[in-house]
Amino acid sequence: MSQNPVWFALAGLYAVIVTVAISHFSRPIGRRWALMDHPSQIKQHLRSTPLAGGVALVAVLAPLLPIFMYVFEPSGLGNRALSVIVIAALAAGFLGLADDRRNIRPVVRFVATMAIFACAMLLEPRLIIDRVIVTGLGSSFTMPTLAAFSLSLLIHVGFINAVNMADGKNGLVIGLSIIWLLFLLTVGPAGLIIVVLPLVQMLGILLIYNLRGRLFLGDGGTYGLSAFIGLVSVYCYNYADGAVKADTLALLYLVPGIDMLRLVVIRMLQGRSPFYGDRNHLHHLLKDRFGWPIGLFIYLIMVAAPIFLALARPDWTLTLFGFGAASYFVTVLALVFWRRSAVAQGAIFGSSAAS
Repeated sequence: MSQNPVWFALAGLYAVIVTVAISHFSRPIGRRWALMDHPSQIKQHLRSTPLAGGVALVAVLAPLLPIFMYVFEPSGLGNRALSVIVIAALAAGFLGLADDRRNIRPVVRFVATMAIFACAMLLEPRLIIDRVIVTGLGSSFTMPTLAAFSLSLLIHVGFINAVNMADGKNGLVIGLSIIWLLFLLTVGPAGLIIVVLPLVQMLGILLIYNLRGRLFLGDGGTYGLSAFIGLVSVYCYNYADGAVKADTLALLYLVPGIDMLRLVVIRMLQGRSPFYGDRNHLHHLLKDRFGWPIGLFIYLIMVAAPIFLALARPDWTLTLFGFGAASYFVTVLALVFWRRSAVAQGAIFGSSAAS
């Protein structure tokens, strides 16, 4: 076994070459494999766009998996945990690609993601949250096995759906994923760099093409990335053995998580399916008020600023969580009020019809 830096360089070079090639030829790839996203009332891009992000994710991770497993000895991670996480992310990515091609019913996707995460947790128990540790509390709360498994499954499935719901504007999920991966590198085992390095390089290239409207992540990219990030987050929490608190991870994913919960509650109160698409997400509100990519920068700052402040001052974590939640709701209320006023005055069109 070896951890020669040459292998890291080769893995990164492979990720760059493959991602550039797929991004450059994304349109013929999308047409050939029926991975095209067409404009609609909710999807307001100007032309059909290839959903090539999932293709890039699978093409980068799958061939490198044997190297991750047999060439490296990932410190603090281990081949077993690493392989389970990557294989689960690939399974979620393939599920997303199938949805990009066939528009799988939401309930089928939901059950399939539950099965993927349940299998991953059964194979690797360190992907289960069985102990809750909160900043400032002198003791931890240990849950019974069944309750821990059920709660962890709910968290994993909820996170993947929260990220999928945030995937509505160019650069958003890619930018969020880069922030999250960089944070996990600071708190996780050293062996994470083996996978995170090529992933960040892949995302950097996809971000350029995505911001130019050349390709979308699609469900293939969103499902695969969020599955990987969610599983790694729980592993890092257990690996740190108290050094990373539950409220720290909750703060990291606060904005997309609370945005999902807000929309689910509103849709159910209105008698609609929680999976019903609309243009009431935070990123839609930011785009209507500030345009894009200014709205993108605001969203990313709302996510990144509290968590990196918490890294510098861990004792502030609970306060930052409360401040972040309050800031989110104040921002949404202000944006909704502005949108209604603008629609009434004819300043923007279509938002109310699609909401």
